Amino acid sequence: MDYIYYRMYIWYKRKKDCARINSALFIASIRFFLYFPFMGIAISFFNNGRKDLALILYSVYAVTILMHSLIKYTRQTNSILEKYKHSKYNKTIHNYVFFSTLPISVIGGILFYILLYKTVVIPYALEGKFFYLINRL
Repeated sequence: MDYIYYRMYIWYKRKKDCARINSALFIASIRFFLYFPFMGIAISFFNNGRKDLALILYSVYAVTILMHSLIKYTRQTNSILEKYKHSKYNKTIHNYVFFSTLPISVIGGILFYILLYKTVVIPYALEGKFFYLINRL
């Protein structure tokens, strides 16, 4: 992820855009969809039929991913730039490869979530089991 941040930072810097923030947002959106299947399963475990609870949990998840990426990459920008300045991949890997990581993470994350939902949550009836377990205690 750090190298993707580096390459996006360089690209946004060349375009005279706010490179630090935009690169961190790009990484945050990739992470959001990469971790989406696991968070989606966890949220379905808490889902008790109320749509507002699922919306609140997804919002907390999104804000957490966003804040983590922004804080981490704004603090570590200089060290990441120094680390990857002379990387051999800077000349061999084209920018479109890094731009394709976002659509791949979106498609892959959603498909993996659907696969997990149909093979784990539905067969084992895990939808809303958290509150069921709390009530049983």
